[in-house]
Amino acid sequence: MFLAFLLLCLSNRFSQIDGAIVLFDVETNSLARILRGHVRQVQYFSWSPCGRYLLSCSQDFRVIRWDLTKAGEESSRSVRFVAPVYCAEFHPKNTCVTNQLHMVL
Repeated sequence: MFLAFLLLCLSNRFSQIDGAIVLFDVETNSLARILRGHVRQVQYFSWSPCGRYLLSCSQDFRVIRWDLTKAGEESSRSVRFVAPVYCAEFHPKNTCVTNQLHMVL
């Protein structure tokens, strides 16, 4: 089953919701989920090949892997880096995460 989502990143330096990721279901034309975990602007998204995971990286020095089949604190896992992260992607053949520093999440 193919799920179609539109991703929106809320980033406003004057708001309380900076860094939130909004998943909008285009099939039902409704809000699917709001992912809160970043505290600064999100720079990049990557979907896993299976569609279960979403990877986000941010200027808050963190990369977060979101498990969209789970809710609450179990739905995410993050790694903090020493500098802002501008790009991170899933490996095309599995769900390991690599970035320019070759760290695995």
